Amino acid sequence: MAVAAACSFPEPEIVPDEAGAGIDGAAETGTGDDGGTGASDARLDSAFAIDGNENVDPEGGSQEASTRPDGATVLEAGACKKTCDCDDDGVYVKDASCATNGNDCNDLDPFVPYNGGFVSDKPPPGFNGDWNCDGTVTKQFNVNIQCGLLSDCNAKGFTDDPGCGSTGNYVECAQLILPLGIACQNGKTENRVQGCR
Repeated sequence: MAVAAACSFPEPEIVPDEAGAGIDGAAETGTGDDGGTGASDARLDSAFAIDGNENVDPEGGSQEASTRPDGATVLEAGACKKTCDCDDDGVYVKDASCATNGNDCNDLDPFVPYNGGFVSDKPPPGFNGDWNCDGTVTKQFNVNIQCGLLSDCNAKGFTDDPGCGSTGNYVECAQLILPLGIACQNGKTENRVQGCR
């Protein structure tokens, strides 16, 4: 009777995975071992991201920043009655009534727009440091650089995030002598001025 019972069990049914699901039922594309949706990979990537460097020129550190030339003084607001080129720099303001190609984003400052690269001066009051008037403030040097465990030992930049024309602690990371080579320390440090354009 035991033999008859053993032979009466149904054959197991084999069902293919739906939509490429893995062992844990999660789709295999973009998933981690935990069956999630790639969130662990995103968390890992963000752990190495450096906040505040989205508007930094990666080649900025190899350039010299300019300073305001003598005579390029900022005018007082309301001191000029002209409507298109108050600062007499030859560039019209962004106004359809003046010129369709006007791109002066600060018509009180003859140094703006400056198209020679980065500027290390502090922006005048009410101006954000977009010296070339392209609509974006681009920083010259990386910011929020930390040298330590699992850091990029070739990283260079400010340990904080100084504003345009402000001085901060600039560091160059250096490799620690460890068997695994996964840690670095502060190497050369100095005070620098953050240039912008």
